[in-house]
Amino acid sequence: MNAVLAGLRGGGVALAILLGGSGAIAAAKEEALLILDGAQNLFRIPRSDMSRQISYTMDMEYPARAIGESQWEQLRRDGWVRCRSADPDQAAANADWINFADTSKTPARTIHQHLTHWSRGDQMIMISLRYSSATQNGNPKTKPDNTVQRVDLVFDDEHGRKMAEWLQDDCAP
Repeated sequence: MNAVLAGLRGGGVALAILLGGSGAIAAAKEEALLILDGAQNLFRIPRSDMSRQISYTMDMEYPARAIGESQWEQLRRDGWVRCRSADPDQAAANADWINFADTSKTPARTIHQHLTHWSRGDQMIMISLRYSSATQNGNPKTKPDNTVQRVDLVFDDEHGRKMAEWLQDDCAP
């Protein structure tokens, strides 16, 4: 794995994962749309000929989203469809930010996450924006204690439909 590290302007963190499929030309268009001015700590990890990850951070006050309505509208114009979780236990995640305690680490952390999935044929874009901060007496905080929002982008050009099935996503227009 060859990671290319590059610093950009800004300071924060948002997580976005792109699983895509019209090849490098489409991926370049989505990259240009989803890598924002002000991004910093940008790095790229090629996973295979059909998949790669891009991550960066943004300095943003919660509940602002590094990737939101203006980018979503452009994705729609380009033929992408926003998927919704078909799992009734995930209904809140379809709407906006959720938070939970990540107790897999010591000390436990509060994760604030906004997660969306987008589909176009066998392409999928999974976008997760995240803040990570301390817990409050072991419980998740209602607001992050920092302005670092993380964005991760992963493009996969051939597994979008399978990913939607596995994630129990409804990607009907």
